[in-house]
Amino acid sequence: MTAVTALGAHMYAQHGNEDGIRRALGRVDSCVVQLLQGVHVLRVFIGNADEDEG
Repeated sequence: MTAVTALGAHMYAQHGNEDGIRRALGRVDSCVVQLLQGVHVLRVFIGNADEDEG
């Protein structure tokens, strides 16, 4: 999903649509944050990280 959203930002950039770029990059930020949170939860689950780490 993150890659598709980043591609959307790229497409907006090719067309010079700054508002579209901003919206797409906001979605990319959100996707990346959710991905990293999920990775952290899994690392905590397997004992590879502390809950308060990160």
